[in-house]
Amino acid sequence: MVIYPELFRDAVLEKLDVNLRLSALATDYSSSIFNLASEGEVINFPQVKSLDEASVYAKGESVTPQDLDMTNSQATVQLIAQSTRIFDVDLTGVRGNVLDIAVNNVAQSIARKVDSMCADTLTNDVLLKSATAGATAITEDEVFSGLQLFSDQQDVQEMAGIVINPALLGDFMAFDLFVNANFTTAQQGNGVISNNGLVGYYRGIPLYISANGTLSDDTTPEAKTFIIKKGALGKMFKFQNVETQRNSLSFSTDITASAYLATHIVDTDGIVMLKKTIA
Repeated sequence: MVIYPELFRDAVLEKLDVNLRLSALATDYSSSIFNLASEGEVINFPQVKSLDEASVYAKGESVTPQDLDMTNSQATVQLIAQSTRIFDVDLTGVRGNVLDIAVNNVAQSIARKVDSMCADTLTNDVLLKSATAGATAITEDEVFSGLQLFSDQQDVQEMAGIVINPALLGDFMAFDLFVNANFTTAQQGNGVISNNGLVGYYRGIPLYISANGTLSDDTTPEAKTFIIKKGALGKMFKFQNVETQRNSLSFSTDITASAYLATHIVDTDGIVMLKKTIA
């Protein structure tokens, strides 16, 4: 059986969108650069600081223009890849659609890496942090404390979503504002997990679960919760290539998929992390 790289690539891309979790909340800035195709390349993400509060001026007074502060915001491009080997006997045998299985596995593998890279970027560079009492538990008051770091800028229209580790889902299922029908914020269907790990809406904000990068690698792992505004987390992603290599001696074909990826916090005022231990 002939394996066409172009068709395999398109199939992986289609499945990739379904498997993304945390990184699905990142704004894709790929179109803002001409070519994203070099591992280790340093690229710039758009990052503009907010203007100060407007001032009151008397008649005849002149307004002093405030410079639009565009901070140099850079990230390094990383090459990520995955490879799988398919044996001829599996392609010809009655073992289900092996190519479909390969597509799903490659897409899931790449999606997990994209998610974990976004989580690492958030963990390392986030400025707004709020502590939780438990390592793998969270309370409704603690979620409120995290949202309070946005001050009065908590409009649901500005929110990309909240991402939690699966270990915290049970806690959210006990939150009145999430499941108690007596509260107007509790929406029908909350708690039912759908595509991209969407669990429902907490105070109108989409709530997602993701196991990729949301648990620290400490001796005592701690769950990390991220509240992300639209446009605050950026990614530049280019699915570069799918290559096949025939192994005639083993009667098999290797399929290798590669992509270039950079992630960065674009708006430091637009992301909050909740975790027990915060620096």
